Parts: sequence; C-alpha cells; structure tokens
Amino acid sequence: MRGNGSLHALRGWPRMRAYPELRCLPASLRASRQEEVRIVKDPSLSSVIRSRLPRIENLKPSDQSKGFPLNLTFPIRANLKDGSPVQLVLAGDRDVEPLRDLYRIIVEEGTSYPHDRFPDDHDFMDYWFRGRSTVAAYAQDRADAAPMAGAFYLRSNWPGRARQVANAGFMVAPEWRMKGLGWLLGATMLEYAKQLGYRSVLFNLVFSENAPARHLWEKLGFRQLGVIPSAVRKDFGTYQDAVIMFRSLL
Repeated sequence: MRGNGSLHALRGWPRMRAYPELRCLPASLRASRQEEVRIVKDPSLSSVIRSRLPRIENLKPSDQSKGFPLNLTFPIRANLKDGSPVQLVLAGDRDVEPLRDLYRIIVEEGTSYPHDRFPDDHDFMDYWFRGRSTVAAYAQDRADAAPMAGAFYLRSNWPGRARQVANAGFMVAPEWRMKGLGWLLGATMLEYAKQLGYRSVLFNLVFSENAPARHLWEKLGFRQLGVIPSAVRKDFGTYQDAVIMFRSLL
C-alpha cells in the first residue's frame, strides 16, 4: 500500500534560510517553536531580516493574506538545528540512483514501509517517480556522487473526483536523523501540496510502532482518523497496527 507517511523522523525544528527564488519563506516552513529565523533574498546581500514567527498550529487560512504567500520554489536551502546546511530539489534523472540507494536501506530496516524486499526497477520507479512529484534532500555542497539525505513524494491519493486529497511518503537517511530534516521535509510537503491545489493530505499506512513519525505528524497538524488492526507483518511473524492520519490544507 502506498503513501504511508512513513518517516524515520528527526525531532527538533530547523533554522530556515530562504534564497533568491523565495521572496518570503512560506508560513509552514517556519519554526513551529517561535524560534528566530533568518530570511535573505539573495545570498550576496548583506541585509538580513530577523523576525519571530507564529507557531504552525496557530496559523489560519486567513493568514495567507497577511504576508504568508504560497510561492514555494525549488531549490530550497536551509540550515538544520545543528547548523547542517541542506538543499531540497525537485528530483530528476540524476536523483534516481541516490534515492534507490537510500530506499534500499529503509526497506532493509523494515520499520516504516510495507515492502518486505526491495522492489524491481519498474515497481521502484512507480513507487517513487511516476505520476507524482518527488523532492530530494542533500547536503548543500553535494558532489555528483553524494548520498541522498532524505526524500518525499507527493501524489493524489485517489483519481477523478477525489484527486484533491494528497498522499505522501517520506524517508530520512540514518546519519541525518535527529537533526530536524524530517520536520523540514514534512513542512515543505504541506506548502507544496497547497501550491499544487490539494485540499488535504492523507497518510494511509503509518506504522503504529513508528513513534517518532507519529509524533512529528501530530506536531505538523495531522490527526488520527482510525486504526487498521494487525495490518503490518513484522519480522518473526508478529504484527502491528497501522494508523490512518489526516490534515486539512484549507
């Protein structure tokens, strides 16, 4: 089943820095702890705007008309809470192999996605690229062979009359966990989904024992709609529940 909202999430909130493409950092990408953030229009400019920003859970739809435009543009550059610089890019051909390498690690861990073995090339491309928007995270100074730090995909959960309900899947590399990258990916997805015209986001299959992911999604405004008992087979033949989580974008 696709779109589980899975994430080896990183607790904490990154300090954000937007570059030339972003006139103003979208509200959901701002620190949800009312931390001070830096916003610069151009890395060559010496002026830096500093401001205290509202908690994400306190934002209302009307706030979009109060200086929080939906003008998300890639690449996005940010500093995580430990100061690590990262960039988020729309994935293309050059990102297929790094994403494949990362997903192989996630599948082997077996704690967040339903695959019990690594999918073949066709299924892998269907799962992560075809018919969806895919965003990849790297260190800012990445070389061509640099490993991927994390990624998410965004797609319609259903076709036709229900295509306005989005669905997404996430992953973060082990060495990038506990730095705030999970929050950055999740918040970026929410703004990107709004920009693409989605009205809500639904996670179909959040593993009940994936506590860091569930905690992060709750921080980002998701609520639990229901539980699928014993939906996920674990190693050694035991089972865990799956949680369905939802967030309105209106």
